Amino acid sequence: MNNNFLDNMVNDELQKEAEARGQYNLDLLKKELEKYDNDKYIEFDVGGSPIHPHSYRGFYEQLAFEPNDEEEQKVGDFIDALSSTNGQIFSGYKGGKYTMHEDTMVWAAQYGVASGLAVVGVKKEDEKIIIKTKDTYEE
Repeated sequence: MNNNFLDNMVNDELQKEAEARGQYNLDLLKKELEKYDNDKYIEFDVGGSPIHPHSYRGFYEQLAFEPNDEEEQKVGDFIDALSSTNGQIFSGYKGGKYTMHEDTMVWAAQYGVASGLAVVGVKKEDEKIIIKTKDTYEE
């Protein structure tokens, strides 16, 4: 067997697991956020605004945004950030190059940390838009 065949098998299995837990991909997250006012502030349910896209430490071919308590982010700006990552190449934490696509799964994590916090939804709470996460380590 060649490496591409094995990589595809692993990626297919990861995709099935992500779908089973309701994890959002880049395209779905963007579409959900487009339902809200671009001028509303956005943050993760675990706290912090989503900034600094990077390759997720747990699965380098997947995308993560860092929760940050020091910088506020608006929905419109975050949608722009999501759009700009589509087709962008990121370096994995321990090397390798990974291109993000619309079907790339999204996580909340600091750079270099496999947080296990899968993005699973979006909701309005008071005057903010909240990105819901699910701790996959508790499954």
